[in-house]
Amino acid sequence: SERLADAKALKVGLKPFTELSISRFGNPDGFIKEESHRTFRSIYYFNFVCFVAQFTDLSKYTTVVEIGSGSGMQAEILKKLFPQLTIVLLDLAPQLYTAERYLTKSFPDDVVPYRESNSNNWDGSLVPGKIHFLPLRAIENLVPKGKVLFWNAASFGEMEPGIVKNYAKHISSFSDNLFLVKLLPRFKFIFVFNSWLKAFGSSKIFSNFCSSISLIISEDQNFEFLLKEQPEKKMIINNNG
Repeated sequence: SERLADAKALKVGLKPFTELSISRFGNPDGFIKEESHRTFRSIYYFNFVCFVAQFTDLSKYTTVVEIGSGSGMQAEILKKLFPQLTIVLLDLAPQLYTAERYLTKSFPDDVVPYRESNSNNWDGSLVPGKIHFLPLRAIENLVPKGKVLFWNAASFGEMEPGIVKNYAKHISSFSDNLFLVKLLPRFKFIFVFNSWLKAFGSSKIFSNFCSSISLIISEDQNFEFLLKEQPEKKMIINNNG
């Protein structure tokens, strides 16, 4: 609910959800309240940001890289809360087209068109503070600057382990932190501290996370601790719905 989202925001020092107005482009299922448009999906994505804000100050990040951006609703929430962010969205072409149309309505001055970043003339540079739409192959040459948060909400669970491992190799080279969401068989969030990232590039941690193994993370434990059940040490939220 909106009130619960606002309570979570207050607890972690974020702008309340009820002060945001969500794009009406594409006629998403939503409602008007106090002259602001809101959707139930936007509450869902807002809660993800509240979770991450428990562990880190998102205002200190320069870039968020998301694989599996869908229509761009998560990016919209992040950009409204943290306008300084450079946001990089990687997905299949149809999803990127939809996300570009959607986000252009919310941030008309902050979007780098997909046509530009997908052209053979694109040199790989990112415009600070802008939203970029990149094909998945661009991950191999991506070199974002500053403090980088990688974001993935469930799409890794739809991929073969070998593909995810290849992404992990590149992600671990530029990310300071990771936010991952696992939907099945249990809904679960995980936030990964920068001290773990070197291990991600050469381990099975991504594929394990996307399978049935329950992962618990602690900043001060050995990497193998991630593959064990030790609830007294856990620093993630297990949420069954």
